[in-house]
Amino acid sequence: MSTVTIISVSAVGLSHMRALGLRSPWRERLNLRLQYIGRDALHPADWEPIIAAIQGADILLLDLMGAPKDLSSALVQQITGFTGPVVVLNGDSMASRALTRLGGFSMAGMAKESETGEPPSLDAIQRMMAMMEKVGTLLPVGKLRDMRNYLWLVRYWQFANPENCEQMLRLLARDYLGQGDLPKPEPPQTLEQVAIYDPVAHRMYPDLRRYRAEVPAQPHRPNVAVLFRNTTYPVDLFPIAGRLCQRLQSVCNVVPIAISRAVGNDLERLRDLLAADGQPQVDLIINLLAFRLGQGPMGGDPEGAIALLRALNVPVLHPFVLTKRSVADWQADDQGAQVGEFLVSIFLPELDGCIETYPIGAMQPNGLGFEEATLIEERVERLIARVQRWIALRRKPNAEKRVAIITYDYPPGEGNVGCGAFLDSFASLAAILRHLADNGYTVTPWDVTELKERFVADGQINTPQWKQPHRTDDYVVIEPAVYQALTRDCPQWNTIRTFWGEAPGQIMREGAGVRIPGIRNGNIFLGVQPSRGAGEQHVQQYHDTRLPPHHQYVAFYRWLEEVFRADAIIHLGTHGTLEFLPGKEKAVSGACFPDYLIGNAPHFYVYYSGNPTEAMIAKRRTHATIISHLPPPFIRSDLYGDLSELRALMSDYVQAGNLNPEQQASILDRLTDRVRRLGWTWEGIEALEQTLYEYESSLIPGRLHCFGQRYTDEEVREFLIQTLRTADGERPSLFELLCRDRRLDWRAIWESPERHAEVLAQLEDDARAWVQEYVIEGQRFSRREQEWQQVYVAACAIRDGLQQCDELGGLVHALSGGYLPAGMGGDLFRSPDILPTGRNMVQFDPRRVPTDAALARGAAIAEATLEHYRQTHGRYPRQTAVILWGLETAKTQGETIGQILAYLGVRRVCRSVWETRLEIIPLAELKRPRVDVTIQMCGFFRDMFPNLIELLQEAISLVAAQDEDDDHNPVRCHTRRLYNELRAQGASHNDAEDLATARLFGPQNTLYGAGVDQLIKSQAWQNPAELAACYTDSLRYVYTRRRYGEAMPHLLNAQLTHVELISQVRSSRDYEMTDLDHYYEFYGGLACSVKAATGRQAHLMVADTTEGRIRAEPLQRAIQRGLRTRLLNPRWLDAMLKHDYHGAQQIAKRLEHMVGLAATTEAVDPALFEAANRCLIADETLRKRIEQNNPYALLEVVDRLLEAHHRKYWQPSDDDLARLQALRGQLEDRLEGIGVPQDAGSA
Repeated sequence: MSTVTIISVSAVGLSHMRALGLRSPWRERLNLRLQYIGRDALHPADWEPIIAAIQGADILLLDLMGAPKDLSSALVQQITGFTGPVVVLNGDSMASRALTRLGGFSMAGMAKESETGEPPSLDAIQRMMAMMEKVGTLLPVGKLRDMRNYLWLVRYWQFANPENCEQMLRLLARDYLGQGDLPKPEPPQTLEQVAIYDPVAHRMYPDLRRYRAEVPAQPHRPNVAVLFRNTTYPVDLFPIAGRLCQRLQSVCNVVPIAISRAVGNDLERLRDLLAADGQPQVDLIINLLAFRLGQGPMGGDPEGAIALLRALNVPVLHPFVLTKRSVADWQADDQGAQVGEFLVSIFLPELDGCIETYPIGAMQPNGLGFEEATLIEERVERLIARVQRWIALRRKPNAEKRVAIITYDYPPGEGNVGCGAFLDSFASLAAILRHLADNGYTVTPWDVTELKERFVADGQINTPQWKQPHRTDDYVVIEPAVYQALTRDCPQWNTIRTFWGEAPGQIMREGAGVRIPGIRNGNIFLGVQPSRGAGEQHVQQYHDTRLPPHHQYVAFYRWLEEVFRADAIIHLGTHGTLEFLPGKEKAVSGACFPDYLIGNAPHFYVYYSGNPTEAMIAKRRTHATIISHLPPPFIRSDLYGDLSELRALMSDYVQAGNLNPEQQASILDRLTDRVRRLGWTWEGIEALEQTLYEYESSLIPGRLHCFGQRYTDEEVREFLIQTLRTADGERPSLFELLCRDRRLDWRAIWESPERHAEVLAQLEDDARAWVQEYVIEGQRFSRREQEWQQVYVAACAIRDGLQQCDELGGLVHALSGGYLPAGMGGDLFRSPDILPTGRNMVQFDPRRVPTDAALARGAAIAEATLEHYRQTHGRYPRQTAVILWGLETAKTQGETIGQILAYLGVRRVCRSVWETRLEIIPLAELKRPRVDVTIQMCGFFRDMFPNLIELLQEAISLVAAQDEDDDHNPVRCHTRRLYNELRAQGASHNDAEDLATARLFGPQNTLYGAGVDQLIKSQAWQNPAELAACYTDSLRYVYTRRRYGEAMPHLLNAQLTHVELISQVRSSRDYEMTDLDHYYEFYGGLACSVKAATGRQAHLMVADTTEGRIRAEPLQRAIQRGLRTRLLNPRWLDAMLKHDYHGAQQIAKRLEHMVGLAATTEAVDPALFEAANRCLIADETLRKRIEQNNPYALLEVVDRLLEAHHRKYWQPSDDDLARLQALRGQLEDRLEGIGVPQDAGSA
């Protein structure tokens, strides 16, 4: 009896084969060895029977698409010794497909790459295969027959059903296993590439008219298209599609469309079905297809599909089926979806503008030893309810739509309302209200002053801290009976009650009920998102996804759904807390609080375009359409005060050298004295010139952004000058071209700009004139040289992108239930192609990270950082620690990944986005020892780049396995030591081997932060040991090949004990190290944890890549620049204080960050606190401006300076201390409404 081995990811194909193998004639003719490799949890221990099935087989059928990478490699290796026919039915690379050999036919020739190094295109492969089948059918002999048979075998498997599998076995047995007595096989039964197909009746219709003739539409019901795959590979989804269509038919007219691919003529066919005679025939699309519409793993035409979706202008929802895990596994898994499912069912569809990516099905046993898909009933109910609400949003007149707009108040109190990143929230809210009114919504426009009065003065905030007699008592109060009715279906009620006690709890309690802060304006509700906790606890709970929401939080969102009956919910600004409530990372269930509380209303989230990492959490956990907004325009910092005086003294020094050399010594004394008074170390004239140039040319925000506000022509011009200064890989630098015209060496100028200040100033003037004349004014540009044209075309494209930003239009279009195209998020300076904003923001393709450019920059970062350490300490470090952020990775496309690989001495070799491998850089080529790396990642990186976690794990294991001496390979040395320690502690070989190579630590799955920032905000800590303990407790979760977020505190401590160098990439002009709390949370938390573990301060470095060149610098220097170019800079202060209320918020935040960095890194010079006191408090004019802008923020500034004194980061004079203490008392009296004049603190 012949043996046929089939190793496949297709449960349906294997199930049919098992059923056939149990019946005659196949029971007597063939020994079928069937191995399923489509499950997520396939560990090396499970491989033995799979690999053993190859031995002794007469013919091998292999299907590797989506199989575990290591298993695929092992199987491919086994095949090298297999001599029989091999048919690769599907593979994840051309290399695996090339293993096919059937009779006289081999696929090896088709796998040859083109001269560009890229594999053949999808169209080329399909043309070749069509020709092969045609010729083989006409002349079914020899190699031609084998070519045709191969294609038939693939198609049998793609369309696996009992008949196709029967014919598949007949073909194999008759043509290749000597069973010629069998009848000739019939061609595969297939469906058209695109067709209306009833998945219940299994009937195909040529067009919509004929379908409607047999399945009439119900008048006045909406039309919903359901797109599903027309094959049964790898899972038969026809039953799922059929049951979903049946459920939908109770509320809408369903148009079921089966699709193989939607490119070329097939895309036109889809267009004909969805838009007959050019008119859209549907109100909404449910797309069940994996990958992108019009593009699969081998390529396609996604842009053509997007053009179709734009023309249809309907929402495209993308529920999906978990084809690699059971319902029970999904329910128990906080991760929600594994890497492969995340990529093909969540990320890739998002690039098409698809929304609502959650599972409606998963796998269950089918009785034949394999699995089949089944619906997740609760998710289907959510889908149908949300479909109805989306269609209602499309159909309801604007005047009748109820919209809830939610802003934030974090930490709770009067000083922090509307705290969105880079956003003037009150001005943005006013602009939205005006635009809604202009578009027919029932709302009265309010200006910034009225909004501030209604929220802050009237106390429509969370937990008011100040008792003021004029406050309104016009609150929404939810009484107990109403709250009970609103939460009757809460899936986690016992969890809430266990933590927060019986309703209504103590937070925002009003009698026996709870208060909902917010204002009703016509049909618009302006609400303040509830806090996460009470009192000092709230900051510790901001990102804590283990903590359930309290009663008032739950009441707020349930009230929006059931009482206010919101047709849509808008969250305004980056960012709130709903998306961080307990639940799965992605692929959420109804038991996840973000899903439960957002309810069924369409959800829109106004988000900063420069932060796609946190935006994706909101998109995937709260079903949000993310509407991106611009960053503020950036301006030069320039010099001021002491810095201007230093520049003047520098000029005097240079001039004296030419005219009066004897005066230089006295000028030098004044220079060194002034430098030391600033808290700087005197390093010579050249170093001072470099620092002053660096400060002067630094870019700082020129204002906050108002949602919907475009850049002015002047702002566009200045942005173009800043952007075109550097080359981007596709075009040269404008400044370089100007230098060529003037016969100047741009490279020399670029590498030492402080030495060429006058030339640079002239170049900037020339660039400004060029941009103004040819780009802004649009005069004809006649130069035809290719590089000049590249710059001109790029400049015009950026100009157009900025001018086409229509954020308010995008929001209103989304509120109309229209299709909002996807737009990438990222750093505007690095990636101007994120323009225009106002689109549905998505993340950069994680499969393309790291890019080649990012790898090169990362390697340069590593070498510059190591060289700085070597020059300081006389040797290379043996172990470093690196902060790995999702935000930085998204903006730079992987500079830190490149840095880590370079430390290790590993390079990446890419064949395609689906196929990557690593290789060791020989020590002779590396020319230094390898450096061990402890990687501290945030939760956003874990969620956005799960594929890179695997890449880093592979890199560490690869280096640890090298046969090199300990001096040159500390990774191997440390791994061996850890392995021996773990074995001595009783760990098994497999566990010890896995944990010994563990270098990647982060928060527990579903958690995101390190918690240090929450302690700093609360001021509820006593000593740095508490901060270190908080950090290590939060980041003690290890990520290895066998463990995903498992607590290993001893393992983290074992790594930290050997850390000598800490570094982080500053990748964006958006934030200096002093502008973002996450810097002291992660970098600072790591620094104080290393000190706690070792008893010494590590070498603290920052790699600044914001200007296109690598600058490795000590942390102290980065902190100095951040504070002196922004917080202490009159130009930045003026820019912020133009924004009523929010400007002073920004100032107060920087004081918090100063304290946080001082507490965790000891790198904040006391002179900086003194400078802050002198600038913000002692300067009475500025202090009064801050108080007028936001007196609550001024009180925060005072409190932080007093805290810095209390913690001994700064010792003010007695007069300064007395002024601060008196000012605090006067501000408290004023805020309590006692009547102290507004210019409190004049004493």
